[in-house]
Amino acid sequence: MKKLFALIMTAGAVLALRADEAAVRKVFAEVNRLGAEWKLQEALKYYTPDFEETSADGKKVDMVLARKAARMLEIMNRGDLSLTEMIVAAKNAAGEPVSEADIRMYQDLEKTEHGAKTAKLIRETWTAQKTKMQQTIQAQVESFVITDVKVDGDRAVAVFRQKNIENGKMEEHRCELVKKDGNWLIRRDIGKYVEAK
Repeated sequence: MKKLFALIMTAGAVLALRADEAAVRKVFAEVNRLGAEWKLQEALKYYTPDFEETSADGKKVDMVLARKAARMLEIMNRGDLSLTEMIVAAKNAAGEPVSEADIRMYQDLEKTEHGAKTAKLIRETWTAQKTKMQQTIQAQVESFVITDVKVDGDRAVAVFRQKNIENGKMEEHRCELVKKDGNWLIRRDIGKYVEAK
């Protein structure tokens, strides 16, 4: 009877571990899907408030910067913004204050021929950049492969590889996750360049 109980407990633990590993993998699938769909702020729900990233290039990103970038990109994704809205959105995302006098100045500029040309140029530039970014995101999603997942209670480590489309190098990322209220969240992401396999 003890052996049967031990076997049942072991099988239960293995199934729970596999379920957690599958849930961790699903986090990355969702983050990639939302990124490809340009739903960047929604993707941030899969990260802890104290999230930190160190890219393979050594660049640091925290949740404050990630939220600003996501908000800015989603705002600029709207094609119908006025020049004033574009400038205010950019300043807000950068954490720069915008006064009522600034807004009036942008609105006055908007009414001029120069302002209309500037708004058109910003939209065209943004559209070109957005297209390039979407192609980059899609290519990175296509090259994305999880190579390892280890779960230990309410903590997990996932390792994935993806091609850096801008420089053609293969990156390997070691991500630490924590389980909060039954959901796996990415806490830390540390990237490095590796030889392609």
